[in-house]
Amino acid sequence: MVSNADFINEVNQSGLVEEYIEMSKVYRQTSIFPKSSLRLFHKAMGINYFLKPGILQLQQRADGRLSVFSLRLIVTRETSANVNLEIWNARTGSKVWEGAAGCTVAGEKLSEKRIAPQKVLGDAWKKLVEKLYETVGDPSANAS
Repeated sequence: MVSNADFINEVNQSGLVEEYIEMSKVYRQTSIFPKSSLRLFHKAMGINYFLKPGILQLQQRADGRLSVFSLRLIVTRETSANVNLEIWNARTGSKVWEGAAGCTVAGEKLSEKRIAPQKVLGDAWKKLVEKLYETVGDPSANAS
């Protein structure tokens, strides 16, 4: 697996920028990666799978639980995140896996400090990866 920056650099070096733009445009309009585009990237760059992560929802809420003279003393804060992941086989053009997961962290504070969205997003991604492993198994177990 490569980072997004490495992938974009490789697309640019391979001269496939226009094809990548078109493939992304079609996906935004249809939620489908065209088989011909996936196969082109497979042949030109050796890519076997495309992973399409997304943040479906990120929300922060705060409710004053105890107020005195309009001053909130105890605040219940809640941060929620829902993420999704699609895995596409570049050789066959098929979506081989799709999943979503969510996480909510709540806490009562005596201050206005919010719950960091990065932690909640990280927990949601961890749940999604665990769901992937439950479905398809640990890929490192098959590596020899």
